[in-house]
Amino acid sequence: MMLELNDGVITRRARLAEKLTAMIEGDHRVRKCKRIDFSNEGGALVVIELTPNSGAISREAIARELEFAISQAEPALPWVRVQVG
Repeated sequence: MMLELNDGVITRRARLAEKLTAMIEGDHRVRKCKRIDFSNEGGALVVIELTPNSGAISREAIARELEFAISQAEPALPWVRVQVG
């Protein structure tokens, strides 16, 4: 099913993407926010790149910490998933 997005939804998502990017890239462990995909249900999948010295276990911990921080900062966002890519 294809969802048609109106200008208001597009504008809200663009503003939210800017805010999330600034928040995520403000973390010294994150090299950059690579992508943010919004779902039709209102949630977001965020793909990040960490600094080179991050181990596998710490990568998952950092992703979960960022998910928690985002959910606290943006309570209107139904869900967020952070992936390290």
